[in-house]
Amino acid sequence: TGGGMGGGGVDAGIDAGVDAGPGPCADGVLGTDAGETDVDCGGTCATCDVARHCVVHADCQTGRCENDYCVLVSANDAGEPSPTWRYVGLLDLGGGSTISSGRRGFVLARVGERFFIAGGHIIIKSNQVERVTNQLVTYDAPVASHPSPVTGASVFNPAMSFGRGSAWGGIGPGGGLWVMGGNGGNGTPITTSESYPAPDGGWEPRSAIPNNFVNAQTTQLPDGGLLVARGGDVLRVYDFDGGFPVVGPTLPPNADGLALGDDDTIYAFANDAMGRAVSRWKRDAGAFQVIGTAPTVRGPNQVSAVQGADGRFYVVGGAKTVVEAFTPGADFARVADTNEEHDIGRAMVGADGRIYVFFGYSGSPNNDYGYSMRIEAYGPTLDVSPVAGPRGVTAKLTGDNFAANAQVKLYWGNPDGGQLLKTTTSSATGTFTNVSVVVPASGNGPFFAVDSRARYPAFIPFTVQ
Repeated sequence: TGGGMGGGGVDAGIDAGVDAGPGPCADGVLGTDAGETDVDCGGTCATCDVARHCVVHADCQTGRCENDYCVLVSANDAGEPSPTWRYVGLLDLGGGSTISSGRRGFVLARVGERFFIAGGHIIIKSNQVERVTNQLVTYDAPVASHPSPVTGASVFNPAMSFGRGSAWGGIGPGGGLWVMGGNGGNGTPITTSESYPAPDGGWEPRSAIPNNFVNAQTTQLPDGGLLVARGGDVLRVYDFDGGFPVVGPTLPPNADGLALGDDDTIYAFANDAMGRAVSRWKRDAGAFQVIGTAPTVRGPNQVSAVQGADGRFYVVGGAKTVVEAFTPGADFARVADTNEEHDIGRAMVGADGRIYVFFGYSGSPNNDYGYSMRIEAYGPTLDVSPVAGPRGVTAKLTGDNFAANAQVKLYWGNPDGGQLLKTTTSSATGTFTNVSVVVPASGNGPFFAVDSRARYPAFIPFTVQ
């Protein structure tokens, strides 16, 4: 399970629980206190934060010591039931369809609570021959009513002008979906691009792109551009106006998971038997620098990487159900396995902060001819009753899929600057039910909850009347 490179000295990780005054637990020396496992933590000193050395679970703030390091809790750890992955939807084409729902090589993008799934390779059920589709499917994941395998329905929209497999795309100006390139049904590269919705509600042709960008990785940038790269190729930005300039160095040749950190740093995750390096690049910082190595060989097929609400980068897919989370400045920890393989699938954070993974190949039982039709989500959920009311009203909060037996803090507004309302404790299954809180006299929420062991935040809107 977990792993890490640990703190490198006093300034590299004295946790907040350590006495800052004079005394042995602030001497900055390893091993001078009874049972001390790292500089100034463990034994008679305060517990250690994540990515610090430990000997037993009691050494850690999260109550979890794995492979000599403190880690965040997930259902992968022995004796821990949560957080885990949950089935939240099924790409169902409806009664009478002759086409399987699963797919690979599709474009995944999101606006608000709506995911867009465009194109890709699918299978005809009658003879299991793979074909390229021009379908556009939307899947809604409302924050206020968490989708389930029953309620997480897919809706079909106007089809693209071309069937596109292994295309790439993202959200352009005005919130429209742009899809670029890909391969046609005969494998010929496509150089056209198109966007949806057009003024007439359909698709609008856009400028051509280079024909060698197939199976590209894309990441939406804060300024609205789309970062585009493939392993062994330079970083480019598609500006949605015909521009496609080079903006960065060559990506490591076996990297196929690309993610943007909240500090605007680009992370590339390699995935094959030749290498599993994690590389990092910041604008104007030269070449990609290797900063870690993933434990699991997932190749040769594609993975997806995304930064979760807890700040870690989650690596999903390859020919594995194994999910690993990378902490910048530390290393990898294995988290709860997905229910199915999502080889060549796609992962993305939803509007509710959870990580959603869509489709791909699957060797798991619940698939159709080797393709996964299912959508899974990782992270806790929070519910409130009532959903609206005046200031001063008592609301009741219910949580699910938090870490078990954890201290859970309930906030009005984001935990970084919001008002702490109450602290409760999750059950042995990671839940809490009908915890009463009073809507404060100021601020507009929403309600947040974050536990002390997994630290993956959840929130739920509340309308002040």
